[in-house]
Amino acid sequence: MFAIPGILGILLFIYLRPQEAFAPLQGVPFLYLFFALILFGAAVDLRLRVTKAIPIPALPWAMAFLIWCLITVAIMKPDQLMPSAIQLFITIAIFVLVAQSIQSFQVFEKVAAMLIALGMLLTLIAIHQSRAPLTCVIAPAGEGNHNETGTPTGIPCVKARSCYIDAKDPSVDYYCERVGVLGTHSIGKRVRYRGVLQDPNELAIALTSGLALLIALWLRTRKRRWKWVALTGVFLVAWAVKETGSRSGQLGLLATLGAFLFWRYRWKLAVVAAPMMVPLLLLVAKGGSDRADAASSSTERYEAWLAGMEMFRQSPIWGIGFGQFNDHHFLTAHNTLILVFAELGIVGTFIFSMLVWIMIKTPILILKRYSGHEEARVSVIWSIALLASIGAILAGSAFLSFAYHYILWIFMGLAGGLFISVRRHDPEFEVRISFIDAGVVLLFDIVMFFLLTVFLRLKGIS
Repeated sequence: MFAIPGILGILLFIYLRPQEAFAPLQGVPFLYLFFALILFGAAVDLRLRVTKAIPIPALPWAMAFLIWCLITVAIMKPDQLMPSAIQLFITIAIFVLVAQSIQSFQVFEKVAAMLIALGMLLTLIAIHQSRAPLTCVIAPAGEGNHNETGTPTGIPCVKARSCYIDAKDPSVDYYCERVGVLGTHSIGKRVRYRGVLQDPNELAIALTSGLALLIALWLRTRKRRWKWVALTGVFLVAWAVKETGSRSGQLGLLATLGAFLFWRYRWKLAVVAAPMMVPLLLLVAKGGSDRADAASSSTERYEAWLAGMEMFRQSPIWGIGFGQFNDHHFLTAHNTLILVFAELGIVGTFIFSMLVWIMIKTPILILKRYSGHEEARVSVIWSIALLASIGAILAGSAFLSFAYHYILWIFMGLAGGLFISVRRHDPEFEVRISFIDAGVVLLFDIVMFFLLTVFLRLKGIS
């Protein structure tokens, strides 16, 4: 599979962002190089008949999503059409290339192993950062850049105000944070990484979605030492997620573990686990409430939700245009569904929801068709892993603007690759999208909009 090196390279680029840590690499166009490598490898694979072009159920919907996003930009903000087109093309291309490059379970497991390795590396970086001493960090210049990476000074501190004592440059702002490797540092004492994972919540979702693949590896291997390695990894990921201080990440962790437990124990889980869920949920809530900014963060999030819903009401068909939310509100939407409602209107929201539904339906149909068949055990294990990863991502999406995030589209690509891998073994396997599917998804979107409206009114946000 000549496309695999390019796939692994682009995953490395997205997750680790080495050019941000090492200045000599900043001039290297890694994204375009890896895309070219993937396309070259895919062409070679097709020429040698190692792979073949197999349409995936989500592809027409992904193309429709791309076109609709560009239509909304052309209508609402035509001067942003070209940069928006480039951003969207990269996102959709990652999805398509990942899906089409995975055409066997052997390749699927190689990509999954790469995601596990990247997740574990980020886990170790996060844990190291959480144990690092507090150090003065020069804040990035400009307003609204609190989440961006600052410049560590190497000066120890206890609180931010101690950084201003004998400061070499008193005109700049300082944070007092934990500084880790590769120039990373915490934010509000919450661990994080950089690039698309510089938000602690997004780092937590990346770790929990990868955790499901790690558990699947645990189930796949028969070697005891690898089972212990996987078990240790589960513990470390849980520790790292705790250090992010992310409530959505902790919910994602519960969703991931719950998916595997439900698959293994079914109705027995309800009897045993239901009484345990109350203290677990209270623990999650307490973990978030310990943060000094928890109350203000929740209020700002609800206000962003309200702003997004008002944007939708003002333009229910077109929305305000792809990528334009921050032109209308100082914060992002902090909710994926509200983000697409606001920016893409009801049509774009429906298309996006159909993409998510196909990502969910694919492993569900595999489980339904092949559960109990020992010869298809590999497809069953990776299907439940993918569902667990989706559960973690959706749990985070309730509090994050994740609609265009690379992590989401990578896992959509994994779902497409899983479909192709199964299809090559069983040509009769299909994922059909009926009018009933479309009706249920549209009804779900409408109901969720009204439920969110009621929720905000109950919270006194209006």
